[in-house]
Amino acid sequence: MVIKETSAEEAKLQKDITLTGGGTGLDPIDKMVEEAALQESEEERRSREMRDQLMKYVIHADSEFPPDENLLEIDHVGCFALKDLVGVKAKQKMGKTTMIGILIAALLCGQWNKVKRAINRKVKILYVDTEQKDRDTNRLNQKVLRMAGLPIKDIEGLYFVNLRKLTTEECREILPRFIESFRPEIVFVDGIVDLVGDFNSVEESQAVVRQHLMLAETYNCCIVEVLHTNKQKEDSNMRGHLGTILSQKASNVFKCEKDPITNIVTVSCDDYRHAPIPSWSFSFDQHGNPLCADELVAQIEADKEAAKERKTEIKKQQEDERRMTAVRKAFDSQKEWVRKDLEVFIGNELNLKKSATSSYVRSLIDSRILSPEGFNGMLVFNQTESNN
Repeated sequence: MVIKETSAEEAKLQKDITLTGGGTGLDPIDKMVEEAALQESEEERRSREMRDQLMKYVIHADSEFPPDENLLEIDHVGCFALKDLVGVKAKQKMGKTTMIGILIAALLCGQWNKVKRAINRKVKILYVDTEQKDRDTNRLNQKVLRMAGLPIKDIEGLYFVNLRKLTTEECREILPRFIESFRPEIVFVDGIVDLVGDFNSVEESQAVVRQHLMLAETYNCCIVEVLHTNKQKEDSNMRGHLGTILSQKASNVFKCEKDPITNIVTVSCDDYRHAPIPSWSFSFDQHGNPLCADELVAQIEADKEAAKERKTEIKKQQEDERRMTAVRKAFDSQKEWVRKDLEVFIGNELNLKKSATSSYVRSLIDSRILSPEGFNGMLVFNQTESNN
């Protein structure tokens, strides 16, 4: 084998080829610039992909969205819309669970007095009981069916579940599974407090409310959260940080109040996002079944207003008599009065301010109870006019 020696010219040519990028015609600097340009394009691609992902969350000014699909309406006002959280609050034993039963009955049969189903189709319903015994949940199920005029048997699309036997963490984990599996359009969580270990924990409260917002959005359902209010009688706020966060996120918060005398429960909505929702009321028969009490409440309110007006009228009559007694006393002491002196006398008797006394005396003159018919225009008392 013969080895050919490389001449000096050939070695120089090989070196030039190496320096110029292997015969590509690019010198090393140009090659570095080209690689940098390629690298910049890759960064731009990643930036564009990120921007495309973020644009999914941008709401444009000309975007169009379908109107809210309300599942119920109360006195013709829509509420309990899909994708919304709704709060129900009250003190203990104030009718919250019965109120929920009425809502479910209206969804099943179409209407319960002022509460009416807002869509013309069946609605899938999930009621989640976290605090009562199985037997209590069963009683509510049967009560709802009776209110709806339906036989006492399982109905497709209506699910009552009891999670009392589960831990807080287990309750929190299993609820999304029920929603994913049963695909209800409305979920009643009675009550949400059992899904947190500490209702005063900001972190836990935010987590569970955020989870329910995501569930409502993802599975296109309305989630109704039942929570007690604070124990103080005058405090109607929902309990703890959980209640504060829920009231901020809920589209509407309904309040149940029971009159201790009449035993009538009134449901009102003081916290609403869009249109105000009318109040409605119910009472109970001898068996504990709810009855519409709207007419009774209206009559009670009318009677209260009438009593208030009578009280006001009686108070006015008593004040008028008190003042007229002072006038009679003045003219019993002397038959004619200079107006200024009379005002001083009456003001002292009635403990009135000067302006109020002057106004009162002027009204007596205008009504001819007093007239300037005395000596030099002094005021005299017309007994006949005062009796009219």
